[in-house]
This record gives sequence, C-alpha cells and structure tokens, in this order.
Amino acid sequence: DADARLIGRTAALGVSYTLLDAIDLGDDRPLVYRNRHLVQARASLALTRTVTLGADARYASRPENVDSDFARFVPDADVFTDVRVLDLRAEWATRLGRLGLIGRNVLDHYHTERPAYLAPVRSLALQWRAAF
Repeated sequence: DADARLIGRTAALGVSYTLLDAIDLGDDRPLVYRNRHLVQARASLALTRTVTLGADARYASRPENVDSDFARFVPDADVFTDVRVLDLRAEWATRLGRLGLIGRNVLDHYHTERPAYLAPVRSLALQWRAAF
C-alpha cells in the first residue's frame, strides 16, 4: 500500500497479486476450484475533509480444474469464467457519522462463486455509520 499527496488532497492506492500453484499430489493436477491468479486493487481520494471517493477492483482467473461430477445433475456446473468485479464508493463525513453510497459489481459481471451459485449482481447501497 502506498499513500501520496496529490494537489493538496490525500490519496491511497493498494495493489496485491497472488499466484497460486496448488497441485493435488495424488494425480499431479491443479486443485479443484482454485484460481491461479488473483489481483486486487484499492484506491481512494479525499476530495475535501468530508468527501471521499474510492474504488475496489478484483480479478481472479477461472479455475483450471473443476469437479465435473456436479454437471451430471446441474446444467453447466463445470462452466466458470474469469472474475472481474469493480466496486465504487462515495462517503460524506458529518459530525453525526459517515454517509456512504456504495455500488457493488458496477460493471454487472456475471460469474459463479461455486457450481450453480451465481455471485451477487450489480447493487447499490446507502450506508450510515456512526459511533456511540
């Protein structure tokens, strides 16, 4: 993670990459449902002392090996795609708490998290956070 000052505004950027080389020692094949590549990025920019914008992005490669037994009774259970998800947020700080507008999966990328289980589609949430 890195923090920087941009034209008097505070910005933060974080990027991570994971390479997973998980092999089943019994048959020398990749473990089922494991994503070989995972990239995550997070950025935020404080426009003022009270207004902050942010974005979170995630990419995961499709699993190299899936359990095809589910496909016997669930159509397309062995079909997986890459995961490409972008979340956006805007927050406004007040003396009573923080009001946030959060868009999840704003590009509406359809993918499954496990066989026959569709990941959440695009959504918009209004959030109020306060400490007592």
